[in-house]
Amino acid sequence: MLDGVIGWWKKATMYEDYGGQSINLIQFWEAKASGKSIEEAALSTFTGSRMKAKGFGKFTIWSNKRILCRL
Repeated sequence: MLDGVIGWWKKATMYEDYGGQSINLIQFWEAKASGKSIEEAALSTFTGSRMKAKGFGKFTIWSNKRILCRL
């Protein structure tokens, strides 16, 4: 049974075509800049929207860089 998801969104040279950040990270920061909370911003990303559709929605925030989405 799947009870959690860990997303690792980061800046890296492999994302040079996208401004140096993963698409999820770009979506997250855009949502934060528009006034959304950390949780709302995470759920507004591609990965977050897929997890929300599967019933995930609680978060554990390990730091400003790590967020765990759980049931």
